[in-house]
Amino acid sequence: MNRLRRHRPTPATVIACIALLVALGGTGYAATSLAPNSVGAKQLKKDAVVNSKIKNNAVNGKKVKDNSLTGADILESSLAQVPTAANATHATSADSATNATNATNATNATNATNASTLNSLSSAAFARSSLPAGQLETGNFAAWGTGIGFIGVTIDFAIPLSSNVPGTNAQFIASGAAFTAQCPAPGQAAAGYLCVYERAQGNRNPGGGSQPIWRSEGAIDEGASKTGFWIWYTAPGAGGSWSYGEWAVRAPASSSSPAVTPTRAAQLPPNLSGRNSALGFLAR
Repeated sequence: MNRLRRHRPTPATVIACIALLVALGGTGYAATSLAPNSVGAKQLKKDAVVNSKIKNNAVNGKKVKDNSLTGADILESSLAQVPTAANATHATSADSATNATNATNATNATNATNASTLNSLSSAAFARSSLPAGQLETGNFAAWGTGIGFIGVTIDFAIPLSSNVPGTNAQFIASGAAFTAQCPAPGQAAAGYLCVYERAQGNRNPGGGSQPIWRSEGAIDEGASKTGFWIWYTAPGAGGSWSYGEWAVRAPASSSSPAVTPTRAAQLPPNLSGRNSALGFLAR
């Protein structure tokens, strides 16, 4: 009995235990019965709020920090077409258009940068209506026929001259004759001169006088008009008559034209009063 009495709690101990139980019970009650608006940032531990705890459509634009969303946060397929990109769908080749701003006519301009000349002629030679100053124009001629009469051919310049060539500046170099300073070789002519180089001939005499070169239009005279000239001969005897060779004309070196002074007043035969397109034959 004495041993049991010795371990019996004292009244103070009993009161202390009761007080502890009451305190613990009150704390538990407070934790399960929180007052409204009583939980704040301090009561939440880090990473406490997860996706499953957020209500759908609960977060709006005002709750998202400015400039915080990146491309990885957006599902592109869910986006509608941007209203201002009406023609963006048609830009299938835009990635290859590195220099598209300057390529207005790039498809047809493959070699445009190097196209400054054509057959060694500058664009000025094609932009003008007449042969540019100092430029040379060349060609061939041939005339033939049979019997006593007249033979001839009309030459049309591919590029017209700016003025007529006077008879004094038109030289006929007959087959076997010596060249001149103004007509030094076939395919050549001094500025302002027309040179006709006969390669070969048979049974022919120059028509109309000293030489067979005459204007193809306008006043009848020796020389050449702006558009071309005649070469005509007489056939002195029966049989075939013929003549062929080359011609060359060079425009004057300056814009000033040589003076056109009639060298002879003569009447061409009636059957040479018309024009042939290229080469021709006029019989008796």
